[in-house]
Amino acid sequence: MKDIVRQGFAFHAKLVERMAAKLGLDMTEEVEAGRMSFTGLDDAVHRCMNCSDPEGCQLWLDNHEGGAHDAPEICQNRKLFKRLG
Repeated sequence: MKDIVRQGFAFHAKLVERMAAKLGLDMTEEVEAGRMSFTGLDDAVHRCMNCSDPEGCQLWLDNHEGGAHDAPEICQNRKLFKRLG
C-alpha cells in the first residue's frame, strides 16, 4: 500500500475538510464566521500531517458516508472538531 504519511499539505487539508464534513462542519464557514482563524485552520492541517495513521483515517472516512457524531479517537483534530460542533 502506498505510504500516504509523506503526502503534503494539500493532501492533509483535504482530509481535514472531509473529516469536518462528516461531522457536519464546513471549515470555510467556521473561518468566515470567526469561530476559527486562518492560523487555526493551518494548525489543524499541520496536526493532521503528524497523524500516525492517515490510511486508517481514509478508511474511516470512506466507511462513514452518512456522517458521524465524533471524529475517531486517533484524529489529531478530535478536540477541535468537538469544540466547533
